[in-house]
Amino acid sequence: MCILRVHTHSAMILSWIGAAILVVLTTVCTRHRPLWGLYAVMVSIPLSYKTVLQGTPLYFIVELTVLPFVVVVLSKRRDLLQNLRRSPFVAFIPFLGFIVLSALWAEYPASVIKEVVRWLEFVLVGLAATVTLTRRTDFHDSITFLGWISAIVSVVGIIEFLLRINQNPYRPGAAAFIAHPNPSAAYLSLCTFPILGLLVKERGNDLFKRATVFLILVLGLAFTFSRGVLLADIIGGVFFLIAIGSARTLWNQKTVKVLLGIILVLGGLVGIARFRETAITRLVSQSVLDGRELIYPFGWTVYKEHPWLGLGAGNLKPHALKYDLRLRDSQPFEPDFGDLHNLFLQLAVETGGAGLFLFIAGFAGFSLITSRRKTFLDAYNAPLYWSISAASIAYLLSNCSGVYTIKGIQLAWALLLALQASMTQPPPSDFA
Repeated sequence: MCILRVHTHSAMILSWIGAAILVVLTTVCTRHRPLWGLYAVMVSIPLSYKTVLQGTPLYFIVELTVLPFVVVVLSKRRDLLQNLRRSPFVAFIPFLGFIVLSALWAEYPASVIKEVVRWLEFVLVGLAATVTLTRRTDFHDSITFLGWISAIVSVVGIIEFLLRINQNPYRPGAAAFIAHPNPSAAYLSLCTFPILGLLVKERGNDLFKRATVFLILVLGLAFTFSRGVLLADIIGGVFFLIAIGSARTLWNQKTVKVLLGIILVLGGLVGIARFRETAITRLVSQSVLDGRELIYPFGWTVYKEHPWLGLGAGNLKPHALKYDLRLRDSQPFEPDFGDLHNLFLQLAVETGGAGLFLFIAGFAGFSLITSRRKTFLDAYNAPLYWSISAASIAYLLSNCSGVYTIKGIQLAWALLLALQASMTQPPPSDFA
């Protein structure tokens, strides 16, 4: 027992030392090369919130990189207030403010704090990344780096699935680093579309590398067997193809080849027995809604109790535990389900119709601002711009069948939105 306590104490000390080193490294890198600080945030997203590290500071790896990155980048800007005023991310501030205010009527104000941190990080990372990304090469390098990170997540997930490692018997699928196939699919989806945008416009020697990374990500998505995310990706892909449809050379030379590559890769998966069996089980044996036909009416019932302001951000779980809310007599909502498997329903229940409206209005406002600034968009970056729009559409549609603002995935979305904002950023002289 004494030896175990010493070992635990030593592990905690080492974790604090590791956390301190990570903060210092991120701070130094960001001061000298802000783009490196941004890369540190990208790497931290799939590495955060690991169960084995729970109770140690390394459990919050993403916060350990986000905080120094944001502080250093924003503190170095002499015209900080002017930059904040220009940023499309200000459209999300009313929603963030409402999340903070929900602590006033929440039954469990402490539960609101986690949601405040979640969405404050989203806004701050978006603001800091927008300031960091100022050149065309920054756009390409950032997306390429994000593509390599997600490709590693994809490859490890596929290997784990084929070797039956880290698998849930009820819900098998690639789940490397993120612990469940559905959020893993949402993360890979966000990373796949920008790589597609780079691939479509690529004319140089990197074409083969871009195509390889893209197909690895498509494979990773297929091995998650996430029906909701894959359907959303198809819709997002159609949107992207329509958006670039005016450029006939893209359609004729590259887009068709990309589509054929996807078909060939997915067709080849049929020859893998374990993939084929799991796919048939997911598509045929399991119901389309897979239990959501019980969850959604339950959420609607809870929503009707507080339709305008909601229970308070993050309060559904403790509320369900306190009142022993059940979907069936044998199925308590918490811990059997944990969320409503629909971000918009979750927001409606926890923040009411007002909070849901502010979230939707935030994204709509962001999109409107960037759309109006498209006149400043370099034509060379147009496919990348539209690929990020497609990623956002697919991500929001995916959240109709799950809650994927977890495990730092929303920060990957913030990084993509920051890229889009940077591409359409007008020069200072063009601002009123």
